[in-house]
Amino acid sequence: MSEPGAAAVVEPRRWPADADGADALRAHLEWRTSGGRTGRELVGHPELVLRDADLSGMDLAWLRLWHTDLTGVRMAHTDLTKTELTGALLDGADLTGARLVKTEARDCSARSAVFARADLLGARMGGSDLRGADLRRARLNGAHLSRCDLRGADLRDAGFGPPGGGGRTVLSRARLAGSRLDGARGHILGPVDIGENDEDGPQLLEGDRLADWFRDRGAPEVHVER
Repeated sequence: MSEPGAAAVVEPRRWPADADGADALRAHLEWRTSGGRTGRELVGHPELVLRDADLSGMDLAWLRLWHTDLTGVRMAHTDLTKTELTGALLDGADLTGARLVKTEARDCSARSAVFARADLLGARMGGSDLRGADLRRARLNGAHLSRCDLRGADLRDAGFGPPGGGGRTVLSRARLAGSRLDGARGHILGPVDIGENDEDGPQLLEGDRLADWFRDRGAPEVHVER
């Protein structure tokens, strides 16, 4: 839960087109500025539609935005620390440079979303659809991306973190076929699924074979932990 009045509130640069979504966001801003005396905190649900809004630079930390429709929302440099985004729709959203430290975002749909230079330290995104997502230079220390579909994603120069349980990036059974990996570095935990088609079933690589696979794709500094 975000703390009312804890930080200066930045109004959206563009409000959601959906009237109910815009009203919910206005009520939340009133709740923040009044210290919780009036308005109401923004809480996600499947009917909350914030799509195509521009929420760049806003403080949305600790909010519970489960299953919220954030399709195409611009959240560049937005603070989403420990925000609950499980089941949210983030297709085409722009989270360039956003802070997603320890964010809970399991089972999201985030196709073609932009996480370039975002801080995903300790984020939990297991089971999310990240096909075609842009994760260039993203900080993925301690992030959990198990079972994520990262086919066609851009992971160039992504940082997978230092060794050990609190640092390495968990990619167990993540799908990476067709992803761009040049310059990616750091420690990961596999196995990784390199299968291209659902019909063929998983094609899992781990250990030295997985390290070689990364090396062949321009990422010799990716270290596979066992």
